Amino acid sequence: MRNRMGLFGTVPFLLLIFEHVHAQCSLPSFEANNVVPSEFYPPSHSFPEGFVLTFECKTGHKATGQGQSKTVTCSNGSWTELALTCTPVKCDPPPAIVNGEFVDAPLEVYEYSQVVTYKCNKGFSLSGKASIHCSEDGTFKPEPPKCVDGCVKPVIPNAYRISGKASPPYTIGSFIEYGCSPDYVLEGASQITCKGERWDPEPPMCIEDPKNTTETSNALVLACLGKFGYNKWLTNQPQPVPTSSEE
Repeated sequence: MRNRMGLFGTVPFLLLIFEHVHAQCSLPSFEANNVVPSEFYPPSHSFPEGFVLTFECKTGHKATGQGQSKTVTCSNGSWTELALTCTPVKCDPPPAIVNGEFVDAPLEVYEYSQVVTYKCNKGFSLSGKASIHCSEDGTFKPEPPKCVDGCVKPVIPNAYRISGKASPPYTIGSFIEYGCSPDYVLEGASQITCKGERWDPEPPMCIEDPKNTTETSNALVLACLGKFGYNKWLTNQPQPVPTSSEE
């Protein structure tokens, strides 16, 4: 009787061990830490004992300190503490630019993704991006633009300078005459003149010569005819339906 009772007495103990071995953790949430898992998991996902889960800062947030552990471990059905804590990104005001100003009055502090736009004083041209934004590392990107005296140097792919001023500054009256590389033709005026803040007329473009496309197509047709034979090619062409006068 004692052996039988002893056997039944061990059942709860074995069940306890079984539950302990198969303990799982549900997907944790550390909202106060402003973090998200580094990989996506469905909300109903379960994690086995010993699983290590890695976190990262939410978009627009950054870690509050260096060397904080980004992982937690599933242990006995619950997660260990997470050391990583993140705070919203803030940017100091961006710098002013020479011969230019902000479009809107600057703020004391900027939040993540907020945009600042510059403009140039009369007689100057903007070189670079007019707008910059507060990035995830707490700095504005890209670099602020510059306001140059006169016109900005045109960037025209597949073009070359024939005559005129080779490099900035391009002041009022400066001109450039352009030509295009082989296989390209000019679309627009070949010569442009700086009018103080803009080029007149607008800088041209170098586009691919349409003749090259036609010649390439013809060359492919001739190559095919040479390989397969003209008669065979002609035989495969649709034949016209004879009219009543031809019957």
